[in-house]
Amino acid sequence: EAESALAKAEADRLAKEKAEVIRLAQIEKEKLDREKANAESLLAKAEADKLAKEKLEAARLAQIEKEEAEAERVRITRKKMNAEAERLAQLEKELKEREAALKVETDKIAAKNARKAALTKAENERLENERTNREAKARAALATTDSNRERVIDPNARTTGSDEELETERERAARYARQNLELHKEGNRKAGWKLTNKEKEARKTFDEVYEPTKKETRPERRTASTGPIERTLEGANIPVSIAGMDSDPIMNKVNNVPPPLFRRFYFPIDRLENAKAYCYVSQDGTADTTYWLMKSISFAGKTFLITEKYDNNYNLLSGHRERINELGAYVEDYTAYESDGLGTVIPVEYWVEDNESYKWNIQDKEFAMLSMNFNSSEFPNYDITTYRERHLINNTTSIDYGGESLAAIVFEDRQTTVYVDNKDNEESYPSSFENHFAEGVGLVKYIINKQDKGLTLSRTYVLQKVISYDEWQNKVK
Repeated sequence: EAESALAKAEADRLAKEKAEVIRLAQIEKEKLDREKANAESLLAKAEADKLAKEKLEAARLAQIEKEEAEAERVRITRKKMNAEAERLAQLEKELKEREAALKVETDKIAAKNARKAALTKAENERLENERTNREAKARAALATTDSNRERVIDPNARTTGSDEELETERERAARYARQNLELHKEGNRKAGWKLTNKEKEARKTFDEVYEPTKKETRPERRTASTGPIERTLEGANIPVSIAGMDSDPIMNKVNNVPPPLFRRFYFPIDRLENAKAYCYVSQDGTADTTYWLMKSISFAGKTFLITEKYDNNYNLLSGHRERINELGAYVEDYTAYESDGLGTVIPVEYWVEDNESYKWNIQDKEFAMLSMNFNSSEFPNYDITTYRERHLINNTTSIDYGGESLAAIVFEDRQTTVYVDNKDNEESYPSSFENHFAEGVGLVKYIINKQDKGLTLSRTYVLQKVISYDEWQNKVK
């Protein structure tokens, strides 16, 4: 029994020792696990801190590279602008010299023509007497014919006389009538774009988008020319084709030009030979400012107004050139500038189909038509055309500007933007613009009421100030 008790006691002791060893081993394992977890946590934190520091350093280096690239771009741009300014100054100098030489030659020709006129005066009087006798005989002969008989005469032919004979008052009146008829026919084509009452209401209210019941008949669409830019104006990056500046197709169609009734309300062309920027500020509680940088130039006796439009960050939005003549301002080319979303600006050239921007003698029931066709990278599957009718709605009003009350006129621009996709499906979006022009200043206020793809906008802008080109350059810097 004593041995059995001893054996049992020994077994209990060994069991207790084994249990203690197991407990100590478990404690040691738990301790090691905790130390390992702490070490891994510290290592992960150290790695995260290292990655964060590397990311911050990479961002800092990228910002430095971006600033250096921007500084280099600004330096190159300024260098190009200075070189372009020098080239333009040289070109203007050469043009002035050429105009002076042309004036001398013109004076010589005028003197020669005066001598020729004096020598041929007697001959002209003799020819006039002979023509008078022929007309008297012709009238006598016509009096004996049937008065209802219709005479068919070539509309472009002279009625009597040879190339050397002068026109009579009757011949001149007939020629003017034929020219007016051609202008009237051209006007009928434009009248086809006048809006119906339903369209006009849709433009102003936008309660519902007007859907035409039949497909509009529009001119065949063409894409704008992407030919090389011949030169660039100082302070105006609009392409200018020198070759097209020596003729005026508008004036070739017109005789007996009336006095320019509303020209004094347009931008002061003679005071824009040195470029100026018109600053328009939104009046609708938004920090929106637009700049119109304008410069007038003259080539071979023709006058042009170049306009560039910038946003409040001085990003170029669009540019166009207008020919200024005895009838009004006519758009010759138009370019918009789009961003591709990656920092690159893409020029989009418009095809100008109807070019009437501002008529000096527009009447109440008339309108000036401007239509342009283009393709936008924002809507790559659409052919886009804008039609704008400019109507005179008030020519006896006034407006306050610069502390003065100035005589003013008001135009309403009724515009439709038409999108046609590659399946010939068509969508139309109406807009209206109210433009207030003040005498001696130009556009001093405009109101936009616009609806386009994904955009509805109603905003009023007023002219805050006009700044010099030097001040403009300082702002852009």
